[in-house]
Amino acid sequence: MPLKLRCRKCRKFEKISTRTCPTCGVLIPREYWFLKQVNGQRHHKFYGEGTRLEVDAEFKRWCDELKQRLTTPPPLALNLQGMTDAYVKYLEVSRKPYAYQSKFFLDRLIVYVGNIICENLTTEQLLTWQTHLVQSGFSLAYVDRHFQQGKAAWRRVFPDKPNPFQAVKLFKPDNTIIERLTHEEEERLLEAAKHLTGKGAPGNCPWHFPVIMLLYLRTGLRKRNVLQLHRNEVDFENARLVLRQKGNRILRLPVSSEVIEALRKIKPPKGGSGYFFPSLTAKGKPLDDIRRSFEAAKKLAGITRPFRVHGLRHHFGSELLARTKNLALVQRAMDHRDISTTLKYVHVLDDELREGVESLVVVKKQQPDSQGPHE
Repeated sequence: MPLKLRCRKCRKFEKISTRTCPTCGVLIPREYWFLKQVNGQRHHKFYGEGTRLEVDAEFKRWCDELKQRLTTPPPLALNLQGMTDAYVKYLEVSRKPYAYQSKFFLDRLIVYVGNIICENLTTEQLLTWQTHLVQSGFSLAYVDRHFQQGKAAWRRVFPDKPNPFQAVKLFKPDNTIIERLTHEEEERLLEAAKHLTGKGAPGNCPWHFPVIMLLYLRTGLRKRNVLQLHRNEVDFENARLVLRQKGNRILRLPVSSEVIEALRKIKPPKGGSGYFFPSLTAKGKPLDDIRRSFEAAKKLAGITRPFRVHGLRHHFGSELLARTKNLALVQRAMDHRDISTTLKYVHVLDDELREGVESLVVVKKQQPDSQGPHE
């Protein structure tokens, strides 16, 4: 069976009996990859950890799905909804955690241009849609993700047709800018979230919005992990979250007693789906966005400068590094695969660095002159 392991550093595939990478010398994780050649083209898929029995069963299923997909050409007159359904089904079968978000992005395109035939979709329409998303107040990185998913869906369903998404230039904003709240702003934001819920509260915030804000500020999780948090992912006894992350990896994250108690108070509704934060409109689905509630909380907290929901994750990483001075610990908590991503947060140590540099000057001044007076 073409099962392989892969070195995280040099990205080379090795036999499953390999323990250390022959190129880099680093330890290779026991995470399985599937490889298969079809018509001279190599296909691969990441599986992750598991028993050999589970891996064999998943590999057989993947081979059957791959054969069916490659031998069944898509219809020429497929509309955008058909393309979306085909792509989302592929993501769900492949256990991609972002399948729900991809459908949400592509549905936005259908609402804007209509459920037209895919071959009639033009680059001009996509450029107009891009401008519309920016004017709607979405961040440039968030707009880029819409087009990245559209490009991936088209490439998956129509691999031999010209991709209109390819001609749209992405913004690719600078992601090295780290957003951070002051301690006073953090307290005001949590207090504002409480005032926006309950009877007679302004706005239309979900009743569990304060817990969502607490999760963002105390765990630094990504949006998907927060809004789609399931009861099966919370280990109340050991006070930790067990989450499936990008690349089908498992993240075991210890959390504070404050977070555990807040989650424990949320009672599961009868006949519920198991999500802590169910959607207000779609039954059985989790919340998909809190942008409007967050903007209302910012306004009530007096935060007038630009600050995104994702900035709460940046705030958590900055605060954790400032308190622990431990980059490796922050890397694990933020689930960064590469330490270079965590290095974006080192600016919070500038004050400590300045004090260290100044201390060298003080030590130098206190040292006696080893050279005696010239005679």
